[in-house]
Amino acid sequence: MKLGGLNDQEINESYKSIMDQLVRLDPKVILNIANSIWYKLNFPVQNEFINLNSQYYYAEVNELDFSLPEAKDIINGWVDEKNRRIDT
Repeated sequence: MKLGGLNDQEINESYKSIMDQLVRLDPKVILNIANSIWYKLNFPVQNEFINLNSQYYYAEVNELDFSLPEAKDIINGWVDEKNRRIDT
């Protein structure tokens, strides 16, 4: 992916900067960003991939057996946990 001549490091740093700015832009606004990557059980994932996604995209990288009937519930539970509900 080419974005205006930026290399991978510059893209990662730019995205992280944007995310950091968005969550602090207005103290009266609550913005939570939750990213996750789910990969197939026993799929080889390089530590560098996990570390980059954690560091720059604040993403959790999780292994999951997608053949389990409860796999969707595990992901949905993660999403539900990350959503902050505010009563109005």
